[in-house]
Amino acid sequence: MKHACEPRRRAGELASPLGQAAFGYYREWMRLKKFSQPGSNAFVESKYYRAFINFARLVIDANVPKPDRYIALMVEADILPILWCRDQAYALYLGWLDKLSDPLELVKESVSYLMDIADSENVKLYTVFSHLGPQRVLSLIRQRRLTPWLLFCSQAFDKQVLKKLDSSQLIAFNAVVNSGYWGNRFDTEKTTLEQVKMIVRGIGL
Repeated sequence: MKHACEPRRRAGELASPLGQAAFGYYREWMRLKKFSQPGSNAFVESKYYRAFINFARLVIDANVPKPDRYIALMVEADILPILWCRDQAYALYLGWLDKLSDPLELVKESVSYLMDIADSENVKLYTVFSHLGPQRVLSLIRQRRLTPWLLFCSQAFDKQVLKKLDSSQLIAFNAVVNSGYWGNRFDTEKTTLEQVKMIVRGIGL
């Protein structure tokens, strides 16, 4: 009975906004793989159906701004769809996104976001990381609401979050923030790094 009901359940899921997004991502993946464009029935019957539903949910939950580029990166790296939601795959995408964006703009956006939180949740800016707590901070890092440019220059983040992470949280942090990559980047962009430090010190973080 469960086997017979699965196609019906998938058909209903496909009609939802999440299902339609997943279908679109599946078609984009097929296009990049140079396969013929599939219809909805082929998607529903695909062994990758659930993988693309999960990816569509990741796009929403993590606020992925360029999902088409995420898919292209996965194809270039020859990573199967069933692995796209793993931290290693997501980190590959974040690395591309970090290289693409202007550091000072990223810091400006992160500062603005933290100020909005401090204002709306009635906390002092210099205690905002303690207020957010490790799990919420990690979620915001995954979404890149908080850029590593700001975090690694913030004494408040170091004291209130980084030094308080337990082993599992530290693994999760390192999965989306490659410390080695950022150390090398800071070494090669020292002028930008000093500008970021000035901004962070100026707002008391």
